[in-house]
Formats: sequence, structure tokens, C-alpha cells
Amino acid sequence: GNLLPAKAPGPLDGLFGGEEEMPILPGVTPGYPISASRLQKLLRCPQQFLLECVLGWDLPAAPPAQREIDTLAYGGLLHLVAERFFRDHGAGFSARSTSLEEWQRKGDVLARQLFGEFTEQYPLIGEMVRQQQLARLQRDFRTFLEYDWAGGRPRSFHSVERAFGRPEPVELPLSTGPLFVRGFIDRIDVEEGMALVRDLKSGRSHPRAGKEAKPDPDRDVQIALYGMVARLRASEWGLPDRVAAAYAYVDGRGESERSFRKDFAMLEAVATGWLEIASGLLRGHLFPRTPRSEDCRYCAFPAVCGVEAQQRAAAVLKDASEPALTAFRDLKARPEDAGG
Repeated sequence: GNLLPAKAPGPLDGLFGGEEEMPILPGVTPGYPISASRLQKLLRCPQQFLLECVLGWDLPAAPPAQREIDTLAYGGLLHLVAERFFRDHGAGFSARSTSLEEWQRKGDVLARQLFGEFTEQYPLIGEMVRQQQLARLQRDFRTFLEYDWAGGRPRSFHSVERAFGRPEPVELPLSTGPLFVRGFIDRIDVEEGMALVRDLKSGRSHPRAGKEAKPDPDRDVQIALYGMVARLRASEWGLPDRVAAAYAYVDGRGESERSFRKDFAMLEAVATGWLEIASGLLRGHLFPRTPRSEDCRYCAFPAVCGVEAQQRAAAVLKDASEPALTAFRDLKARPEDAGG
């Protein structure tokens, strides 16, 4: 059933305090580094992070959709195609050693091979569905190759699926205490004297325009973290110490990039603040609910939070005095909330 709200903020609101006994939390010790996806979840809703990433709660396993590949599995398959292609052909593709059409044909063959291996474990109903999903995969990877080819910039391939934080985590020094991270960077190239860090996305594009022009913690903490790691590891990895970063979209229905090529330093400065909030929340054992209903769209636990969860979260944060909570409150404040 629902957890009834406490009369005063406390554990039912996710506020345990630094002295409470807790499981080992990711990110605060070298032995248990944190990933970009978990940081994204923590900044979206610390309570959801607590339930999923600390307590290990999850929905019961369900059979996969059979008429199309589900979003998460499809993204993983597309990343696998890109990884295999660029491990084999990254240098040649960047040097344009043959035509785009020939590279796309190679991509089609690889996509067919990996799709066949994938569907041995992932059931799809009927040959028509299989062909439709294969065509989707080949089309999306062709779109990515066309975008990458048409960038118009001299670019040299560096690496694909670049691991970091293994075996030793990368330590990010922050004012609220170090954050220990690990993960994989989809793609690194050298472009115009800068290390270009990119992450491949199979969902809807979010170019930096209009309301989405400014950095957003939910959307941009991942690419910011990857760029920060690339800068810290530049000498070790043989990269320039100047960094650019971008998300690359493959759906072909909008802009191909969300780019921080010219202003990554600005993104890094903003993201450092986000990471300090994350570090403060973890070290303080503070996991408040988000006050923003849009953060709850993909959460599996609305029944745990109960009715009027966002209103209670806003009230808890309004009266908070801990620096990590006030910083989180300010992060979630909409411009209209501040009269902007």
C-alpha cells in the first residue's frame, strides 16, 4: 500500500541523515563507483534512485514485446552494431578510404549478422516483423553513417566504447567530496584540435534550440561526465586537452546532434554543480522525492510515493536547511517559480 507521509520530514521522505546506517552507496567510495545513468536517475529523483539503485527494487520480469524490439534492447543492439563497425573500420571510415555507399553496404551486412544473433535470444512474431525490425536497424545505422560522413570537418578516429574507471575508478574532485565514476564512452574522435566525445541516441532528437538550448541535468549530465573524464584522461589516452561533446541522433526525423562543441567549458562548469549536488545527497543519505511530476513519467513506483507526492516533496524541500537539499530544490525550481 501507500506509504503515509510523516508529519515531519524523515525516512519516509527519504531523509535519513549522515549518521544513519545505510548500505554502501555508489559513487562515494573507490570500491563502488557510479555510472552516468545512475547519476542521471539520482538527479531526476533521489527517491527513485534509492528504491532502484540502493534497495534493488524492480518490477517483476515480463516477456518482451514480440511485434517490435523494446526501446532498451533496441538501443543496445544499435550500439553493438556501431561498436563492431567502428572497431573494424573506424580509421578507414574517418579517412574516407572508400565511398559512403560502400561503408553503408558494409554496415548493412554487419547489422544483418548481429540482428540474426540477437533474435536467437529475442523472440519476434513472424518473418514480416523480423524483416521490418531488421530494416529499421539498417536504416538507423545508415542514417548515423551519413550524418558522421557529412560532418564536413577533418576528423580522425580515436576509439569506440572507450572504458573508463576499470579497474580503478576515475575520481572527480568536488567541493562536497570526491565522486568516483566508471562507464563507457560511445565514441571519441579528434576534430579541429579537440577531443570530440559523442554518445549515440536512438530516441527523439533534442537539439539545442528554444526551451532546450540550455544545459539540462536530466538530459546532459551523461555527455558532460564523459567529456570531463576525457579531459582528465587526455594525456593517458593520447587526446588533446580541449574537449567538445555531442549527442548523435539516428532517427532521421530531426536535427542530428545536441552539440556542445563551442561551449563545453560552460557545460562542464554547470555539470560540476550538478555532480556536487549528487555527491552531497549521497554523503548526507538524503533521497527526497522530486517535486516535479514530469520526472515521474518513467518511474515504476508511484504507489510507494502515494497521492500528492510532489506537493509533499515541495513542502519538504521548502523548509530544508541542509545545503544538498537546498541545492536540489534550486535545481528543480522552474523559471516561473522564481518569477523568471
